[in-house]
Amino acid sequence: MHNLTLRSTRMLSLVSTLVIAAACGDDKGGTDGSSGATATDTAGTDSPTTTPTSDPTADPTSGPAGSFCQEECSVDADCKEMGMDLGFTCSEGRCTSDSGKCTGDIDCQVLLSGWVTTCTGQAECPGQVCIDIGGGQGRCATAPSDFVMCETLLQKEIQAPPIEGGADVTVCANTDYTCKDSVCQNPCESDADCSALPGYPHCDTGTGACQCTSDDDCKATTSPAASVCHDGFCGCGKDEDCAGATNADVCTAGGFCGCSDATVCKTQSFDGTKVVCEGI
Repeated sequence: MHNLTLRSTRMLSLVSTLVIAAACGDDKGGTDGSSGATATDTAGTDSPTTTPTSDPTADPTSGPAGSFCQEECSVDADCKEMGMDLGFTCSEGRCTSDSGKCTGDIDCQVLLSGWVTTCTGQAECPGQVCIDIGGGQGRCATAPSDFVMCETLLQKEIQAPPIEGGADVTVCANTDYTCKDSVCQNPCESDADCSALPGYPHCDTGTGACQCTSDDDCKATTSPAASVCHDGFCGCGKDEDCAGATNADVCTAGGFCGCSDATVCKTQSFDGTKVVCEGI
């Protein structure tokens, strides 16, 4: 499953060194209408549990204690990749992008359903249907047929209004995810929802996060950098656990593999940035 948070350069080293306790689970129904969407969920086949991409218990305004490899920018031009402007800008010394962030559940439904093509009329969606996702915004969506079934796409059938008006049409959609802290998340409801996540076999129904409850759980990750259970996530226990990690050589107090100085930081994503070892 595509990483919905895309790249956050503030967490450059963590991407390579940590398996994150995260939200997961079966389909919970349609959107909450927070962004004015008019597509509504109908009875259908739940899609299987998908690998989650973010930690719903994490505080998005602060990072873990310790120092981590990051990229420092001064101007927007520093954030180009191989000379290409991919939408990253320099903000507070870091390359950031709003791409992939959600403001409501409908954003997650659009992204994960593959409704990527905008449309103003049916003629613009050959082989698909142009539906109104809310506020007169049209997107091309796949309609189930004898040749394409929603179950095959790991999606389910919902009813949505066509952009040109008239009776609702049936299209395939992924309605598993909800928007929380600007990230699309799929909360678990029981331990069964977490069975596919090595190291995180238990569901915290209060937060919707799959988590570990003991070091024994973390053995399933087979990674020394994720061998100790820290408040629900598998992390490191000592510096030696981080020996094979990318952009890291020490174990921080919170169980994340971090850096002791900038010489540990070996990878760089952006053209004009300076690699630094700093707190997040």
